[in-house]
Amino acid sequence: MLGPAVRSLLRLRRATLWAGVAVGAGTLAGLIGPAWIGRQEAIDEARARGALLAQVLESDASRTIETASLSLHAIGDGLTRTVADPHEAQHLEEHFSHVLVGLPFIRSVSLLDTRGRVLISTNADEIGLEIPLDDFGRLPAPDRDLLLPLRPGRGLADLAKGRAARGSPVGMLPLLLQLSPSPDAPASGASAPVGISPGTRERDPRWLLALINPDALTQVQQRALPTGRSAAWLASTDGQLLAAMETLHQLPGQRLDGHPAFDGLRRGREHDTYIGAGALPGEVIVAYRAAPRRPLMVGVEQSMDEVLARWHAGLRWLLLIGALALALIALATITVRRSLQARAEAVEALEGAHEQLADRERDMRVLSRACRR
Repeated sequence: MLGPAVRSLLRLRRATLWAGVAVGAGTLAGLIGPAWIGRQEAIDEARARGALLAQVLESDASRTIETASLSLHAIGDGLTRTVADPHEAQHLEEHFSHVLVGLPFIRSVSLLDTRGRVLISTNADEIGLEIPLDDFGRLPAPDRDLLLPLRPGRGLADLAKGRAARGSPVGMLPLLLQLSPSPDAPASGASAPVGISPGTRERDPRWLLALINPDALTQVQQRALPTGRSAAWLASTDGQLLAAMETLHQLPGQRLDGHPAFDGLRRGREHDTYIGAGALPGEVIVAYRAAPRRPLMVGVEQSMDEVLARWHAGLRWLLLIGALALALIALATITVRRSLQARAEAVEALEGAHEQLADRERDMRVLSRACRR
């Protein structure tokens, strides 16, 4: 039977085991907690950065389109005054030659008649081409402009009849404005502006067509996002991709059908961030924002692996420190338990020796009494 001292040492040995387990668990909790918080902070920072970038890119895209729109309206007002004042007609072509000054994102601006024939253009080679306006689908009302879907090609020659540049890697965004008829327009073509053939009725609708270079929007995206596996894109609200960084596999003109951002927009969320699927492969952090005045939406997608790359680098050091701490705790626990086990065995052996000595003394006393008799 074990003595009280041995039982006490054995209880202390078991308590040492539980103390080691508790210290190890506390160490793990002390490492896992900050690591998890660091991960959440990295994700929250990426979501905030994505939302800010989406806002900046949407503002830039909207400003670009609105600048083109204001320029077309200003040109349209000038054309209206030219029609009303025949003496200004001779300056019309000269005026068009200065239209693109300060507008590097516009490839060309052209004046079309009601049949789509190019009357005047900033690109002289395009004059006389006939653009099938019916191919544009819905047309804007008088004194209204409309941003049309992305078309393949670089200029009006690619939009002209029989010259469609299908499959072209280069695209253009047409912006069409229907000029409002001048109330003082002449009935005949005797005083018509330069480029308008005699007999053209000024009451017939005329159009200003600007071709916006979507690559200008892509350059802004590339400057806003660092190189890596992140991507930014501009699309119409019906899902057509208009401009995107090279990290995106889809090409401008293709559709982003099934993208969750468009589902969120249809549910009334004009801007949001989420973690899940996007245009990039794998799990991504997506931030999107719809333009308030145009059917445009900007998306910023950041790869989760890229967002957590720095956190993973720090996590390796944290795991190394944790493994070292747990190894020291385990070593200390094993050492203390072995020491207590050795002491318990020594005490048990000592108690056994004492018992043997007591038994021998008792036997000697019995033997001594027997001899005296």
